[in-house]
Amino acid sequence: MKNLINTSSLSVITSAIVLSLIFTGCGETDPEHEGNHLPDVNIVQNNNTVNVGTKVNLTSTAFDVDGDALTYEWKFVSKPADSLATLTTSTTKKASFTADKAGKYVVQFIAKDIVDAIGKDTVTITAKKVGDNSNSNSNSNSNSCTSYTEISGQITSDTTYDGCYKVVGDITVTNDALLTIKPGSTLLFDSDSGLYIYGGALKSLGTAKEPILFTAKHKVPGYWKGIKFEDSNYLTNEIGYTTIEYAGGKNAKASLFIPEYGNEEPCRLKVHNSTFKYSSSYGFYFPHNAIIDKFGNITSTKNTKTAGYVHLSVAEKLDSQSNFTGNLGDDYITISTDGGWI
Repeated sequence: MKNLINTSSLSVITSAIVLSLIFTGCGETDPEHEGNHLPDVNIVQNNNTVNVGTKVNLTSTAFDVDGDALTYEWKFVSKPADSLATLTTSTTKKASFTADKAGKYVVQFIAKDIVDAIGKDTVTITAKKVGDNSNSNSNSNSNSCTSYTEISGQITSDTTYDGCYKVVGDITVTNDALLTIKPGSTLLFDSDSGLYIYGGALKSLGTAKEPILFTAKHKVPGYWKGIKFEDSNYLTNEIGYTTIEYAGGKNAKASLFIPEYGNEEPCRLKVHNSTFKYSSSYGFYFPHNAIIDKFGNITSTKNTKTAGYVHLSVAEKLDSQSNFTGNLGDDYITISTDGGWI
């Protein structure tokens, strides 16, 4: 059965819509000055959530249908207690401020014409402490570092990284040394660099509010090699509340991986509450010689292959809190057995 439309009625309706658009597009009328219109303003802001210490750039559009010259003003409606933030300008369409305290910054833009008719718009910017991911995925975080300490080379004695670091060459942890990454730290990797735990141990244990981030100088899958464990049978090995992204390059098997060897001593590791994403290979790779004492609440997404590759003994530890969706290869884990893979 066809739905019939009267074309003459459609023409009337179309004309009414066009007229409506014309008149509503002219802006609101100024009640104090007959015939004058209020300036039409709009704050253009793409990111309303930032880390404390971030410079926030604000831009607004302003238009007066009467052709009147406009003057502009930016002002804080409210900001966090004890904040000393100030707007860098208050008389142009652009302004900026630095979010110096955690909390909400409500900023208003005002455009005024020659008869003092006012158009205004308001935006709210929420600033969070670094690592504070409340109201968001607890396994995600972002890099808020403004400067870095450059690192590379061998680590042969117990070492702690606490803060922002740029990895300019391979790092190898060996000689029974323990590398500890403190909560809230960021390691930014140069091209083709990697972290190798070879005869040493790694403890990358953040918290829900202060996760740890391993990321790349340029946000390209496979930009850096990843984290590799070899000859590392230590109970101290642990990856928790950590994000590893844009790794898997230079023939690496995954963002986090243990090489598959014959009868060599196995590697031991605990992995939990962590995210693996944007790998150019698997998110993680744990073959038959991997002893994974803990494996839960894992997110593996946006990886070129599947979410991960594990031996059957590791797959048995998977929990319902883990999420393996959104991968380019497919949303499953490749499981190997002693006789092949499934």
